[in-house]
Amino acid sequence: MSSPKALLLAGAWSLLLILRFGFAHELYQYLWVGMFAVDAALLVSGMIAIWSLVEAVRRSRSRQNVVALAAVLSLIGVAYGSDVLKDAGTYFRFLRLRSGYTEIVSHLQAGTIAADGMRDGISYQSAAGLELRIAFRWGGTLDNWSGVVYDPTGLVMQSNEFLPDWSNWLEPELAQVKGLFGGDLRAAQHLQGHWYFCLFT
Repeated sequence: MSSPKALLLAGAWSLLLILRFGFAHELYQYLWVGMFAVDAALLVSGMIAIWSLVEAVRRSRSRQNVVALAAVLSLIGVAYGSDVLKDAGTYFRFLRLRSGYTEIVSHLQAGTIAADGMRDGISYQSAAGLELRIAFRWGGTLDNWSGVVYDPTGLVMQSNEFLPDWSNWLEPELAQVKGLFGGDLRAAQHLQGHWYFCLFT
């Protein structure tokens, strides 16, 4: 016999876990240090949810209880062992904002708006150079920030060539990508077409 209370608790906690990683960028942007409290609360409630399922399985090895426990443990592995949920959240946020970004790119290509500014509540910044590259900041502090970049050349992907110990930081072939948008570009993820999610420090 399944335990409705344990299943409900596990389901609610699983939803919270998905939301925490799926909206990671928004949460960090608005909560920042407060994320420690969110993660702590998620950890404690997760332990309670798992304990409830384990007890339910121990009392009654019903198929529902066993499947629920396996599903929750698998979700934890995906959430904390990979970037699948976070990447999915990044992509869907981009899709929500893409039309506004595309409109700004069109205006910049036509030269009808300033190189840097805000339009319809969307902040944008153009990189210096012959090629049109535009950054749409999502959040961060000072020069540590993340956001979407429009880059028809794909140059931003060269930032992934930097080694973890930065031993190749001064290599001439990587010089062009380092200082884009006034910050040190340290990683880029292709979203679609000419769009990339980038991290700056």
